[in-house]
Amino acid sequence: AHGKGLYAVDINGDPVRNGIISSDNRALPIVREWKSRNVDKAAYPYAFQQVWAGHPVSILSWLKANEADSYKRIHRILMAHDWIRYQLTGEIGAEITNISGSNLYNVNAGAYDPALFELFGIGEMLHCTAPIVGSTECCGGVSARAAQETGLLVGTPVYGGFFDVVAAAACAGLVDERFIHVVMGAWTIET
Repeated sequence: AHGKGLYAVDINGDPVRNGIISSDNRALPIVREWKSRNVDKAAYPYAFQQVWAGHPVSILSWLKANEADSYKRIHRILMAHDWIRYQLTGEIGAEITNISGSNLYNVNAGAYDPALFELFGIGEMLHCTAPIVGSTECCGGVSARAAQETGLLVGTPVYGGFFDVVAAAACAGLVDERFIHVVMGAWTIET
């Protein structure tokens, strides 16, 4: 699935609003303001990410300022493949390769970081994080509802998955740090 973006759900597991894809730029003014105050530089040693409009942290900040009702209803912060996995299994989780690039996650500590949430002005969202799941972790099986909707067999194992750039490197067999894998596309991402 694509990385970043936001697919937030409420306490009942229903979307709080339509999902927002990673190429959305509605939060660009917020990102520019953060950069003017060096918030991006303060966050980098913890998250090792640039700050851009498609990050969940930026979109959450935009929702807080512009769609307070949606923001207040958020129970879990998900990204695209987390949403897909949830729809297939009924199990909520945030896959590690995607959430670790969200600016909500301290890569050194290997956990969500309250300091990052506060730095970006969304401290109240810390309690809305989803449990971390591994890329190759079996997160459940296809539910009866999902089986009926998709034609998949009930109980088919569903795994954490990979964020698109990581998936490209894994599928190319990149397992040794002596080699580099280049992905050329709409984002011109290199891995």
